Amino acid sequence: MEPHVRHNRKTDVLRFKFESGSSDISYVTLHLYLRGLEWISIYQPKMLEELSDFQNKEIVVALHRAIRRANNTNYTHKAKIFEFRHKIPTGLGQWVNVDLKPLIGTGAAIDPSQTQEIFIKGVEPWMRPLVVTTDSTAKNPLTVHIEIGSRKKHRRKRSVYLDCTENDHDMRCCRYPLKVNFTSFGWHFVVAPTSFDAYFCSGDCRVGYLEQYPHTHLAALTTSATPCCSPTKMSSLSLLYFDENHQLVLSVIPNMSVEGCSCS
Repeated sequence: MEPHVRHNRKTDVLRFKFESGSSDISYVTLHLYLRGLEWISIYQPKMLEELSDFQNKEIVVALHRAIRRANNTNYTHKAKIFEFRHKIPTGLGQWVNVDLKPLIGTGAAIDPSQTQEIFIKGVEPWMRPLVVTTDSTAKNPLTVHIEIGSRKKHRRKRSVYLDCTENDHDMRCCRYPLKVNFTSFGWHFVVAPTSFDAYFCSGDCRVGYLEQYPHTHLAALTTSATPCCSPTKMSSLSLLYFDENHQLVLSVIPNMSVEGCSCS
């Protein structure tokens, strides 16, 4: 979700809506771009001269929620949500993920029809150019965006598959944990999630064990072919990333995570 951004000299106001009530929201993440030392040396070299020990300094960003009086179109009060610190990135800049779940716990109930308004700014004047909410002049759009996840209310089905870990020393066909980290691949165009659980299948397939089809059992009895431990159920992954045209895209990629393994 890309919120509407209203600008003034000191603060940017982010406007967005929740699609459900606070009880249905599992996470709220603000994706914010912070400019780094390389950008400062190119575009703001005087900043390096004016501030000492710049490499060890931190950017402090304050987030406030806008509170209005009834029947008043002007902002009357700002309720602080929290502030966070982040070391100045070494390169041109870096995307930072900020947990906005405290926004739900500020006391007011979340009305899905009501527009939420958040003030965001660097707490000191020199920090404010480094906190990017929108940048139409850049080749890559750096617009701040918000990701909201909702709880799915459904009864969880009992799994018929087997989950194992390396410490189990189980020889049977199992699903094992496998964490994929896009950042470690150098895939910096991926905004969220930066990592996910992919899992993998491994183990022996004895005749009659976790066979997906009756055909698998009959084939093993009549031929020398042995079943193989492989994924039999996969799930998709919602991925937020920049495409080749530098546009922010949200895609659902199928078959990215193993849900269950069996012999086939």
